[in-house]
Amino acid sequence: MSKTCLKQPVSGFCAGSGNQSPSKRLKFIKVLDGRKQPIRGLWKRGDKFYARLAIRDASGNEQDKRVPLSALTVADAREELASVKKLRRLNILPTPQRAPFLSDYLETYLRDASLVKRPRTVGLERTHLNHWGRSIGHLRLGQIAKRHLLLFRSQKLSEGWSRRTANLSIVALGNLLKHAIDAGWLSSLPTEGVKQLKHVPKRKRLFAWAEIEAVCSAAIAHTKNGQTLADYIKLMCFCGSRRDETLRLKWSDVDWDNLQLTIGSDGLAKNHHARTVDFNDPLANHLQDMKRRVRNDSEWLFTSPRIPGGTSRFKTMMEGLRTARKESGHLDFGFHHCRVYFASSCVMSGVDFPTTAAWLGHRDQGFLLSRVYARLNNQHRIAQSRIVRFS
Repeated sequence: MSKTCLKQPVSGFCAGSGNQSPSKRLKFIKVLDGRKQPIRGLWKRGDKFYARLAIRDASGNEQDKRVPLSALTVADAREELASVKKLRRLNILPTPQRAPFLSDYLETYLRDASLVKRPRTVGLERTHLNHWGRSIGHLRLGQIAKRHLLLFRSQKLSEGWSRRTANLSIVALGNLLKHAIDAGWLSSLPTEGVKQLKHVPKRKRLFAWAEIEAVCSAAIAHTKNGQTLADYIKLMCFCGSRRDETLRLKWSDVDWDNLQLTIGSDGLAKNHHARTVDFNDPLANHLQDMKRRVRNDSEWLFTSPRIPGGTSRFKTMMEGLRTARKESGHLDFGFHHCRVYFASSCVMSGVDFPTTAAWLGHRDQGFLLSRVYARLNNQHRIAQSRIVRFS
């Protein structure tokens, strides 16, 4: 008996279950015995024999299915048909199952992904997959084809999506479909062969310190937790930490004896590796000022007084930043500009690329730093041009 037919829960358990193939164009014909009489329950399509049976599905309803047989002759097919009928009578014939709809499989994938991926990653995937669910959620996993992906991408680009966002959405769906392959619902990926769209990342401009100070002053003057927000912004400017890992910093990460700040000690850094940033003078002074302003015994450098435990610290920071940007007139300033400021300041101060990359948590000896993060202001470029000598 064909193992492919009875393996569970492979989509396409039996002929006629919805999978498209070249043999689908052939018609089923009844198999005749030596007297030219049809053999009940035995059919043939092309060179392959099939048993036609009434099989109960997962809901207990009977479905008329054609089960592919491995026999090559009529005599063997009749014998195998009898064996299949016996399995059905004993109720040990596997129940045929069709691949689930994409809309139904979303939560299955996200539930399993939450066990191995970070909450923020799962949240981003959920956002993209919800778009897929609204677009092609009515399709079963085995029905998703490359044409559906290309049409979805074209529609989203016409709605204003960037090429990068469209690429990320294809990747999110690909992750779900890979999970479906591991679960036995699919045998191939419809995302294979879909080329990523080329896009040029928008370069983040280098904010001058006076502009950053203006944002911080506006935060202190116009937001409830302005001093905390200003401390948060300045700390990222002085150490180059990312927004989320900065919020997770604890006072135990500050090594006053060795003059170092450890970032990612909780193992949740972007590359899963902790790093140390050696104190520069502004960083040391800023941490000391923050320590003097601590009014409670919190282990965190940044907490939200409105939310116990600081579980929504970033939400509070983001709300304050929106106000500070509006009041200062720097509407394009974002938290990641602080990391750009730190990297550019290190480069313009003459710090070598490997050292700066280590402080930023890059493990490429400075390649990404030179390509993405380092922004040189006009004064620095002019000053550098004046030290050029030709022999």
